[in-house]
Amino acid sequence: MRKLIIILKILVSIFLLWFLTKTSKLNFSLLPQLLYSPLPLCCTILLYFSVVILSSWRWYQLNKAQKISLDFQHTLIPTYLGIAFNNLLPGGVGGDFFRCYFLFKKTDKRSAVMLSILFDRITGLIGIFIAVGLCSLLHLSLLSQHNTPFYFIFICLAFCLSFLILFLVSVLLPPKLGLTKWFCNRFSDKKWLKTGLSLLEAVRVYRHSKQIIFNCLIASVIIQVLIVLTCALIAKMMHFPTISLFDYMIAASITQLINLIPIAPGGFGIGEAAFANIILLLNPGTITTYATIFLAYRVIGILCYLPGIAIFIFDSRLLKKNALLEAKSVKSTLG
Repeated sequence: MRKLIIILKILVSIFLLWFLTKTSKLNFSLLPQLLYSPLPLCCTILLYFSVVILSSWRWYQLNKAQKISLDFQHTLIPTYLGIAFNNLLPGGVGGDFFRCYFLFKKTDKRSAVMLSILFDRITGLIGIFIAVGLCSLLHLSLLSQHNTPFYFIFICLAFCLSFLILFLVSVLLPPKLGLTKWFCNRFSDKKWLKTGLSLLEAVRVYRHSKQIIFNCLIASVIIQVLIVLTCALIAKMMHFPTISLFDYMIAASITQLINLIPIAPGGFGIGEAAFANIILLLNPGTITTYATIFLAYRVIGILCYLPGIAIFIFDSRLLKKNALLEAKSVKSTLG
């Protein structure tokens, strides 16, 4: 059944890419043009790895708040591989399971690990909303020109306002709310009490680490800016008409959210369709294969991440082989 689902998801991606090609929103023949601009291509690769470094730093800060013993170098490796898996596996969350697996071998603070990964995801999503909100405030005149994306911009602004209110409420709340005592009295006979209390403790750590959360949000906003610059650079290499960075920000933000829908491997086809349609909505009357920009963005990313995945697979097989050899050696010695 699982193999059938994977096959269906691959077929969905193939159909969507074919449909985008037939509707003149995607042109595979433009991809080789990236090779004709080696310097801009190198710049896009640097931007990709800058996103990896910033994402690693964000997760490192969240781990440090939970006193999880993992230095930045060892945070960088699972983050790099996690982003790689997110770009290749359905739904964009495969890397989170990998990061959990990696840290579970390093520490017994399982609740803290899961919460650090969850907060890493949350701060990343909030960064998307903040980036769109700030961009729209800087370009208020554009809002009157585009009615369709107004709802998304409004949601982003409302989300930012809600987060600001929650932050202020958190500041005004007393240091101890008495939830731990209430849980102990109410659920003293429950087996999951210990897990629940450790989760509450992990949440309390972030509640008292507002500077770290703020730094992570800044990193998330910078990541969104880097993604937009990458898309704009790719568009320039492929000689697309110049459009505003605001349009790229809206398109890239919505695409990242839609890309999380697990109906195609890595969101292939879905992301391209979303990106192209948003750009066309923001630029009515334009008939250009904008889906090619996001496909090129994805292809360059995969090329950046494949070496890490190859090394990981090779290293895993080598470790497994060594473990089997050691097991056979121990067995022969005992025999």
